[in-house]
Amino acid sequence: MEDTGFMLQRIVTGQVKKVPRWKKCMHAAINALPDDVGKLFVNNFFSTKRKMAAEHMLMRLKLAFKEDLLRVDWMQNSTKQAALEKLHVMFFAIGRPSYWNYYNGVYLMDDKYLWNGLQLSEWYIKHSFKRLTRKTDPHRWGSTSPTMVDAFYSYTANGLYVPAGILQEPFFSASFPLPRNFGALGGILGHEITHGFDDQGRKFGGRGTLSNWWTVADSRRFEEKARCIEHFYSSFEVDGRHVNGLLTLGENIADMGGVKISYEALQSVMQEKFHRKSTKDEDKLFFLSWAQNWCTVERRKAEELQLLTDEHSPNKVTQLSCWACADVCNP
Repeated sequence: MEDTGFMLQRIVTGQVKKVPRWKKCMHAAINALPDDVGKLFVNNFFSTKRKMAAEHMLMRLKLAFKEDLLRVDWMQNSTKQAALEKLHVMFFAIGRPSYWNYYNGVYLMDDKYLWNGLQLSEWYIKHSFKRLTRKTDPHRWGSTSPTMVDAFYSYTANGLYVPAGILQEPFFSASFPLPRNFGALGGILGHEITHGFDDQGRKFGGRGTLSNWWTVADSRRFEEKARCIEHFYSSFEVDGRHVNGLLTLGENIADMGGVKISYEALQSVMQEKFHRKSTKDEDKLFFLSWAQNWCTVERRKAEELQLLTDEHSPNKVTQLSCWACADVCNP
């Protein structure tokens, strides 16, 4: 089975060698026991100081988004007020879940890999059925581990989950200059906030339920601006193939919004701390830090597969496009 899976990956993505056993075992442990592994990671690599710094950044990003909303001239007051209310109740879960799961009744053994997996599968099934009789908990992290180097926005919870794994170097450090932190981590967190108002997020209200809080005229204006973004990204080519601007629309909106509000938040902090805006060199550091998030080496087959199936634009497009799209489409 392992050899068959590798052959498929070689055909589809161009993978040339198998994933090392140690890496497969590591991911198996993280996926099977996200809370246990997460506790170890948080206890060793996530301090209260780091959490407070991330909370401050998110607060500044949220404020920048609010100020940007207030400046929007194409949105009627009723729609704008609904958007502000949704932003106000959006919550942030930072670093780790508010409570840990304990795998009661599961007895793991060093030499029983299959048996361990079967026990955990049974535990997860029982745990899922128990949740059917309980009130929905929007703060539940589910399978998201604090070790993950990523961040997530939930339409149905109107919440942003920021694992401790991404609140580390090279994305974030108290010793980094402000432009580097806001360019790297700030752009990512701003991206997730913007998801609450992208082409799908705008269909949900502040409590995470489907809700049409747009006037007909404002909805039409949003769609016009979204088409501009779609066409702009569709103009990019990777290895002779065009990006699918419709498939990647939500992520492109979030990228563009994230970089924009993070830059505005940076200016606000610079004014408070140093009574000036960022310099030209600091601006370069901001955008370079954003671009470095997406520095990867990819095989051509993997890039072709991404163009066909992934809702994210190719990394090289993400590096170059956000600020130019904001100038062209004026969201």
